[in-house]
Amino acid sequence: MNGKLQARWMKFAPEMKEAITAHTEGIVRVIAGAGTGKTTVLQNRMIYLYETGKVKNSEILCVSFTNKAVQEIKDRIPRGIGNRPLYHPFVATFHSFSAYYLHRRNMACFNFPDDFNIAGDLEHEAISEIIAKDLNLSETKLSWGELGLMIEKRKMENYREYVLLLKDSSGKQIQEKQDQAKTLDEAVFYRYLSLQRKNNLLDF
Repeated sequence: MNGKLQARWMKFAPEMKEAITAHTEGIVRVIAGAGTGKTTVLQNRMIYLYETGKVKNSEILCVSFTNKAVQEIKDRIPRGIGNRPLYHPFVATFHSFSAYYLHRRNMACFNFPDDFNIAGDLEHEAISEIIAKDLNLSETKLSWGELGLMIEKRKMENYREYVLLLKDSSGKQIQEKQDQAKTLDEAVFYRYLSLQRKNNLLDF
């Protein structure tokens, strides 16, 4: 590494410098609390990799939790390399990258069409109203948050079943499960799956 680059990283705390200039083989784990410079480390890690030529820009994927952090990284990288032209590394939130990946892959393996949608708050609220009506739950006034917890719990406990039923484009297996449901959790889960398949919806 030349002297100019060495001087650049010297302004950071030792722990940050160590993370920024760490090896490119294997895992580099950085554990830090809020406001300690994690976004700064990500941004400068990419600049370091770019400046030293250790990896190609097209080989860099940077994911973060918030749109704000993603935008900060995108804004800072060009400034960090003197506003030179740069094929931008892929920087995205976990959700937007997942959506991008799913749309780029052939979802036919799950019997989903290419124009599938990802359910957001509006879709979930609409689905919760349908489930409440279909299962005569309107008097209990269950929110999507409460129904969502039931669904997520069922997914985690029966993940293999969830994936297999998600492939059921005909809906027959899901309907059979729904007819055999013995608990409220099961009835909510299978009705949700049925609506998911009917509307070609995926969720996070």
